[in-house]
Amino acid sequence: DHINSMVTNMFGFTQKISLVLDRVRIPIGILEYAYDSKKALTTSRVKYILNLDDDRFEYLIDHPKELDDMITSLPKIKIDNYDMVYQVNDNRFIRIESFYYDYSKLTVLIDITADVLAKKRLEKERDLDALTNIYNRKGFYHQLERIQKINVGLGAICLIDTDNLKLVNDNYGHDVGDVYLKQI
Repeated sequence: DHINSMVTNMFGFTQKISLVLDRVRIPIGILEYAYDSKKALTTSRVKYILNLDDDRFEYLIDHPKELDDMITSLPKIKIDNYDMVYQVNDNRFIRIESFYYDYSKLTVLIDITADVLAKKRLEKERDLDALTNIYNRKGFYHQLERIQKINVGLGAICLIDTDNLKLVNDNYGHDVGDVYLKQI
């Protein structure tokens, strides 16, 4: 009875933490598994953050080592201003903090998707010309640096001169000049 009471209290505590995180709208999931345990304890957001369906989530809860392996095998990507970012899928980015306490491994999953997508949107606005959707000067240099770092070998750069753009703008207006640029 004492062991059943302890297990019930642990699940109750996990539910309370889930409720708190949901109420304050913090995109964090927490999971714990003891090395000798046959089940992981998680907050409700873990399933959402890892983009798991119900069956897969239940299976992984019952196989905590596989859950840990799945998390640690997520692809790492480099994003400025973040130490380490893991990509769950095309539209989900997380940070992972793991540490050991007594005989348990605790893992915190922080969903940073909103921040990453906002940063990518700002980079696109910064680097691409809004009219032509081609790289502006800053974007060009940024891409050139990126290509030099990966050492692609030989390459080529194509420059295009817009003949008489000033004349088109002066005689027919900037709207016509914009159409001219888009057609190049």
